[in-house]
Amino acid sequence: MSEFNLKVSTPEGEIMNEMVSQVVLETSQGQITLLPAHTNYTTILGAGVLLYEGSSASDKFVICGGFANFTEDCVTILTDSVDKKEDYSAEEVSQKLEDLEEKLQDADFLNPETKHVLEQLNRYRSVSEL
Repeated sequence: MSEFNLKVSTPEGEIMNEMVSQVVLETSQGQITLLPAHTNYTTILGAGVLLYEGSSASDKFVICGGFANFTEDCVTILTDSVDKKEDYSAEEVSQKLEDLEEKLQDADFLNPETKHVLEQLNRYRSVSEL
């Protein structure tokens, strides 16, 4: 099985560096799947689930924005944060979603904080789907 390198980093440092056969991630334009020998590709990431599969492991977690760059043998992801299912309890995610949805009801959509609230809402919706 053909594989390529997946590197994921946040401002805190490198989160993972694995050989994988497939990566599915959420871009600002929609979901994409990267396979070995994919054409070189750079994109802006949205908040959503990143799924990877390899011969030794497969997993999924939530990324919150950033960039992805795919070259012939490596995809490098620079993201603001990485969330794993085990990082949160179901109650915590449910409460976060409720709080963020409540904030949006009173949001001034011209206010820059509204964009942040929307990003966080998408983040926790994705976490709830893990």
